Amino acid sequence: MAPPFTSVRALFLRDTVDEGNGQSTTCARPVAGQEGEVLNIGITTHRLLEYISGISLGLTLIVTLFLITRHLSRYTVPPEQRQIVRIVFVPTFFAIIGFFSVMFYNVSIYIRPIPEVYEAFCIPAILLLYIHYVCPDEGQLTRYDFFHNLELQDRKGRSQSGGSLTWFKRTWICVFQYPLAKTISAIIEIATQGAGVFCINSLSPHYAHLWCQIIDIVSIVLAVPRVIRFERRMKSQMDPKHKAFQKLLAFKGFVILQFIQLIIFGLLNGKVFSPTAYVTYDDIYYGIPNTLTCLEGVIFSFLFLWAFNTSVYHPEYQNTQGRRMPFWRAIFNAMNFTDIVKGVTFMFALITEGQFLPGSQNTYRSTTSRGSAEYPLTNVQRPRKPSDNSSDSERQWAH
Repeated sequence: MAPPFTSVRALFLRDTVDEGNGQSTTCARPVAGQEGEVLNIGITTHRLLEYISGISLGLTLIVTLFLITRHLSRYTVPPEQRQIVRIVFVPTFFAIIGFFSVMFYNVSIYIRPIPEVYEAFCIPAILLLYIHYVCPDEGQLTRYDFFHNLELQDRKGRSQSGGSLTWFKRTWICVFQYPLAKTISAIIEIATQGAGVFCINSLSPHYAHLWCQIIDIVSIVLAVPRVIRFERRMKSQMDPKHKAFQKLLAFKGFVILQFIQLIIFGLLNGKVFSPTAYVTYDDIYYGIPNTLTCLEGVIFSFLFLWAFNTSVYHPEYQNTQGRRMPFWRAIFNAMNFTDIVKGVTFMFALITEGQFLPGSQNTYRSTTSRGSAEYPLTNVQRPRKPSDNSSDSERQWAH
């Protein structure tokens, strides 16, 4: 049986580092083999957290696989359902990483950012889902045409020239920078954790934690409000049967809850939450937050059953929907993230072009062409060859 752990001893088990301002702090890192005393129920707190997180993961996995299987067996609108399948898997992905973080405290600091990277790729996924709702592949106009012709009003309700194309390009850039920024941030975090210079409980500029936090906060503040604004503005053009707002509420509710939870435990650990004879520092800092994530996964997986149900893809509710894709092909289609990668590539084309800036004039001409349905911005009917004086960005809209 391990001896009681006081707050002072738990801190001294970790490396003390100089903050650079005459003060020192203790970097939070898990300590191998640290176990509290056995509880009255005959197991340690760590083992109890393992049981709770394991059961929660099992329930989340069952509910999620049920919903995903229903979508894959009714996979008639791939541009929509591939995004839905990805988003629906978010709680399970967080729960899987949370469970292994509870099981192996020593590994938790290295795998912590992985689910956040997956979530970052799902933010563009929900934007692409909304784009398909307002401008599906069966339309006659390209999405370039659609947003050029979409009226843009200022704060006083006055119509502005040029349509909403510039607004849409800004939205695209703000949303698609997030998966790239989060991936870079995660790589930095994992590398600096290994080098011992991350220090999650320090905000000193000498350690990587502060800089990763800045990258994460700036990138998510740029991305999430843009998706919300897009849904609010285009709400009238989305069929109510799709439950667009409910989808956003369920998805962002889970993600925001994780963000709030991270802040709370980061601020209160070592101040309000202190180790005891039964609950170790690692239980508080790594076990309890990840167990809560697993429990939240159960709740939101059931919420996703309602927000992302498959009723609109049932054959009896379809009019002009395509044929059902075979189950195994549907799996590979949903797992293929090339549309997100192409979206990030197109973001750089827009930045290079510079036509998303205030006061810029968009190079535009009406099109009624058709390109590959796999490209996230393509929504057209007949192929065309862009003129030699067309901008590179316009060519990508058409192909």
